[in-house]
Amino acid sequence: MKKKVVLLGAGGKMGCRVAANLKDEKDYDITYVEISEAGRKRFKDAFGIEATDSNESVKSADIVIFAVPDKLIGNISKTIVPMMKEGATVIGLDPAANYGKVMMIREDLKYFVVHPCHPSLFPFEDNLSLAAQKDWFGGVGAAK
Repeated sequence: MKKKVVLLGAGGKMGCRVAANLKDEKDYDITYVEISEAGRKRFKDAFGIEATDSNESVKSADIVIFAVPDKLIGNISKTIVPMMKEGATVIGLDPAANYGKVMMIREDLKYFVVHPCHPSLFPFEDNLSLAAQKDWFGGVGAAK
């Protein structure tokens, strides 16, 4: 059975970067959530995929990715985290949100922080292009 993944903030800058890496994944059942109409249009135009404005899919998700604006993480997590099933994983893109206790924490969930926009952490990797080595902020040159 495929793991269910929900990407919150799919139509934003970070959401689109994450979606670009997920869109062709066949091993996961992915739901893209974007509350703004403009964001849903931007997402559809970029990927040809419909995003939903409903967060109901969070209830059955194995993994929820918070690709939302940093300043909204606290309020959004207060709505989303209580909806999540026991044992699910929260992936945040802002390490300060967890460290600063902005993200709502539940003891029965797993938390992981990653940022999709950095150069390779392993610059000695074979076949690492110069573009990937110097992809400091774009999140497009480094291997995913």
